[in-house]
Amino acid sequence: MKKSLLAIALAATTLGTVSGAAEACTRALYHSDALDTTMVTRSLDWEGYDQAVVRGVPRGTMLDTRAPVTYGVDLNKSGEANKPYASQYAMIEIASFDTEFVAEAINEHGVLGQVLYLATDWQDEKTLNKGNKNVDGQQFMQYVVANAKNLDEVEALINSTNIRDQKFTGVPGKYDAESTVDHVPAHFMFADNSGETILVEMVKGEKRVYRGTGSLDAISNNPTFETMKEMDKELLGEKRFPTTSIHAWDRRHRAQYALDEVKAYEKRFGIRDNKQLGHIMEGVAHEFRSGYAKWDVAYDANFPSLWVSQMDLNNKTLKLDRWDTDQIESYDFSMFDINGKEVIELGRNPNALEDQPCTEINKDQSFCSK
Repeated sequence: MKKSLLAIALAATTLGTVSGAAEACTRALYHSDALDTTMVTRSLDWEGYDQAVVRGVPRGTMLDTRAPVTYGVDLNKSGEANKPYASQYAMIEIASFDTEFVAEAINEHGVLGQVLYLATDWQDEKTLNKGNKNVDGQQFMQYVVANAKNLDEVEALINSTNIRDQKFTGVPGKYDAESTVDHVPAHFMFADNSGETILVEMVKGEKRVYRGTGSLDAISNNPTFETMKEMDKELLGEKRFPTTSIHAWDRRHRAQYALDEVKAYEKRFGIRDNKQLGHIMEGVAHEFRSGYAKWDVAYDANFPSLWVSQMDLNNKTLKLDRWDTDQIESYDFSMFDINGKEVIELGRNPNALEDQPCTEINKDQSFCSK
């Protein structure tokens, strides 16, 4: 068993810079039947910086299907024209990095979309269906959340959409102005208050769609879900205790372990209300995220948790904890006019880029304070 796990782990590292793990996003979902509440917590861990703008998007907002021009580079590869559409539902979204790439969004019906890193070779031309709507990968999650009120509608939109590959940049620390890559390194997660997850991955010409609970409750940036399931047979089947490594599979294993602890706690003691569950889920996030210390001795590299989010899919609320601020931000749909005419900026990192501390990774960046 040890040999097979090692083989899988080594294979996973060939997907990209998994062993470097700076692309260290992890999410964990917990559903309480007693509270009729699903909560999802997610860390965004990256080697650069992120001002993470929180926006309120009203119903009827015109949104794009085509990837933007970033740093002067047209990220679209398909040649498809932009076909703007009006959002059916209001959303609160977290827009990250220089390109303000929507990394996470929840709509007024409690449908949540999240984008996590995945190093993969899309070959999207093999998955194209005539008559499907073409949406570039960077815009895909936002498109689904803007137009689905439950997971059945999410799945229908996935099946009727050609998720187009694109170039990718606009993420300082790895994909900066000098480092545009030919594939969007991402997989896409959706959830609603039912407690189910839908995961979408584009891998070697396949659009892989998974729906359910269990192994889908905890997802990390890498590897692909097929590999995750194989590793579950060993890590969970043998009841191995998780390690403290920042490897993607170890972060996911810690998330799984923490979720099992929450389930056991609720079964024995019960959970009073959503407030208590929220505090418990903060603890889950502390288990799996890379951490605010920002330095991993084993890899001699910088892996900060730039922010951690917590979504309550029953109450349609968002909490955001940034690594370099002193308070947790809270957002809900009462903070903007869901039938309004303008997208509203609800929050932004108050710290200026020039106040970001220097590290070995960012010391040559213009924002690094000397």
